[in-house]
Amino acid sequence: RPQDARCAHYLGREYMYRQRWEDAIREFKRHLTIGTWIDERAASMRYLSECYRGLGDNKESFAWALRAVAEAQDLRETWYSAEKACYYSGDWSGVIYFGEKASEITTRSEGGINESETWGASVSDLLSLGYWYTGSPGKALEQGQIALGLDPDNERIKQNVRYYKGEI
Repeated sequence: RPQDARCAHYLGREYMYRQRWEDAIREFKRHLTIGTWIDERAASMRYLSECYRGLGDNKESFAWALRAVAEAQDLRETWYSAEKACYYSGDWSGVIYFGEKASEITTRSEGGINESETWGASVSDLLSLGYWYTGSPGKALEQGQIALGLDPDNERIKQNVRYYKGEI
């Protein structure tokens, strides 16, 4: 069913999971020409961001993350996608901006395209790094502790919190 938007989206996602970046990009872009459901379109844009990062193109990755935000500003996933794109580019101020925006959204959408990573420790984990690298150790510790509360077995986050406290 080549004109079925949902099939195009899911085919692109399967390509992405298999790291077939170019195939995924082609299919997600095709999905955007036929798909109308905002949540699914935003997901395709977030996935395009992932694919371009997979290809090492951080600039294009960020551009697609921004398009996802513009498409669906009420979804925490879109803001987290932009936060992550900034993280991979070393744009710590961007990590903070987009991470704070993601944190403001506390209710999952009813649309069904929720990503568990976005609702776990990840937003706060990246925020802690953003704050640390922009010279706000108190906020870094606060966000690190939030992340640790959401993922208490994560050794890297535990180490970061200890580091922010000056224990190591």
